[in-house]
Amino acid sequence: MKTYRKGQFLPGRIVPQSIKDKIRDALTGRKLPQSTVDKMRKALKGKSRPPFSDKWRENLSKSHMGKLLGTKNPKWNGMDTNYYDIHKWVNKHWGRQSRCDSCKTTTANRFEWANLDGKYDRLKRNSWARLCRSCHTKYDRYGYSLSLKSGEFIKTKHKSWL
Repeated sequence: MKTYRKGQFLPGRIVPQSIKDKIRDALTGRKLPQSTVDKMRKALKGKSRPPFSDKWRENLSKSHMGKLLGTKNPKWNGMDTNYYDIHKWVNKHWGRQSRCDSCKTTTANRFEWANLDGKYDRLKRNSWARLCRSCHTKYDRYGYSLSLKSGEFIKTKHKSWL
């Protein structure tokens, strides 16, 4: 039978959160001596971690579900994000397009979300339109305005070009 010193954690013993907090606070900012770091490097040199099992990966995925979404994510920028990330967010939350709001085609090779007011506010769904690549080019490059009521382009420059 293995003997344990006083204060040593026993296998299967449930440690209260208050004790865990005290230990964490005591070890925070602590630096290991260089000799200990060298010993650890020498012991681990040439060794690789075995691959994770499928069950382990599945459990890890379940444990992280929903924890880093939106404002909980450390990389959250709010409305001060870049062009690419805004379009990625729009695709994720409003879905991939399969029909052009302007020409009504469903056979185009590529459909895109086009911002209509130049403000790129992802929370206002009515400031975005689903366009095929051809219509999106007409809108952005040539300055046509899109009438969402009729789905047709008007030959005047839209607001972001003025």
